[in-house]
Amino acid sequence: MTEGFSSRALKDNVQKYLSESEKDMGVLINNMKKGKVDLDRAQYGKFLDILFSTKLPYFAIDASLPSEYQKQNTTFLAAHASSLDKDPTKVDDYRILMHHADDLENDAKNDSYTDFYDWHMDHHVDLRHLPRGKCEVIMKRHNINPIECTLGMGVWGDDFAVLFAGPPDGDDTKAARLTIIEDNDARFEEVVSACKEIRAESEKVGRVGAYYSMKTRFIERWEKYVRPDERWSRIRPFMLQVLEDCKQRERTVLDAAAGMGFEFYRLRKEGHSVDANEVMEGFRDAGKEYAKTSGYETVYAPTAHTWSQMATIGWENRYGAVLVMGNSLRTMGPKSQQGIIDTFYSILKKDGVLVIDERNYDVIMKHDSVVNACGDDEDSASAFSEASGLEKTQNALYHGTNIASVPFKMTPDKDFTVCYYENTGTPKTLREARRTELQEWEFHHYVRMEKLLQNAGFSKIEKYIDYDLTKKLEPEARDFEGSMFTYVATK
Repeated sequence: MTEGFSSRALKDNVQKYLSESEKDMGVLINNMKKGKVDLDRAQYGKFLDILFSTKLPYFAIDASLPSEYQKQNTTFLAAHASSLDKDPTKVDDYRILMHHADDLENDAKNDSYTDFYDWHMDHHVDLRHLPRGKCEVIMKRHNINPIECTLGMGVWGDDFAVLFAGPPDGDDTKAARLTIIEDNDARFEEVVSACKEIRAESEKVGRVGAYYSMKTRFIERWEKYVRPDERWSRIRPFMLQVLEDCKQRERTVLDAAAGMGFEFYRLRKEGHSVDANEVMEGFRDAGKEYAKTSGYETVYAPTAHTWSQMATIGWENRYGAVLVMGNSLRTMGPKSQQGIIDTFYSILKKDGVLVIDERNYDVIMKHDSVVNACGDDEDSASAFSEASGLEKTQNALYHGTNIASVPFKMTPDKDFTVCYYENTGTPKTLREARRTELQEWEFHHYVRMEKLLQNAGFSKIEKYIDYDLTKKLEPEARDFEGSMFTYVATK
């Protein structure tokens, strides 16, 4: 239990704001545990002030959409902000929204969505999402009744948890029905474990770039960021040599993370049989428009399978080569990466090759202290500048000027986040860069690529720097000059 606070003290304070009928402490405690404490708006606001006055680390699962939350729960946010302002050392707070990405995409059209997102960024509260159905499955696995927390649930430190449910049907005078679970209650650990599991499966919420304007801003600028013609001129010799055997044997190539189809179109033009797959609708749509404006006659109609689905749709031993380019694998959770590589192995024909790239994580890991020092305040300006430089090696394959990026917030497992933003000025801190943020992506590098490939059963693994056939490394070798590593693994 946190020093200087007890759930008993919480109850003593809460008692002041409950109705006269609840004055008996025994009734109050029992009712809190049974979930029979109904508060009106005024009582609810006072109660939230008390919760956050504890200054305890806080994490929550919430049912509201961002725009709704911003409009309806200003009291909650104000109380939380006050707690954070009083204790700047609090850095582990997080909020997970029980919503699907499509819901957030639609909600992002509201101005209050951006206000909600900005509040979390300004106060360093990690904002994530996971669909309600998946959240409820996890809750039930931890013996939590979803009916008790239709509005969500919160945990304050190691002391107590609160389940928030809607008020009784038809009672407009009440704001919420609460259940308080103390640290000495067996259910407390279940709630904590459920929250942690939900967080592990959740994805980061984007300001607007991850949803609504992912299609209208980030993708529109993607072509200039990648510079496909210039990029292809650099990687073409490498790709044609690596895929020559596949072409001679009339085997089909699968571009498993095709994006807008830059490599798909160019390999087709070189005489290869190529299938494309892209799970993100925005990139699929943008790729079709790209074909029209770039003069490609090939129809871009990629499949939209997730990589895990490819193991279940009858694609075993189907392809002569699989391409996974653009550092795509490392955006997936660390627990799923081995299974994905195993799937790529299974859909390759014998002697088929997997061509997969990733950024030069050796450079990022070497400068982990700089990445972690990259922050919002003016004192971090030097770290921001140095961290931004880690993204700009001399031979970088992604070298557009309209989008800039900077890595920050590295975890003990060596996961980190990259902020992509419009390069419209000269930001000196992460806070300034986020004013024109387009997207944040988390990258996971818990297991080295050569180990993932070896575990899948690949018999031959070759490693190159920046798609350059003259710069070959041993698979386990490290390098601190190139921008990307490319692996060619043979089945």
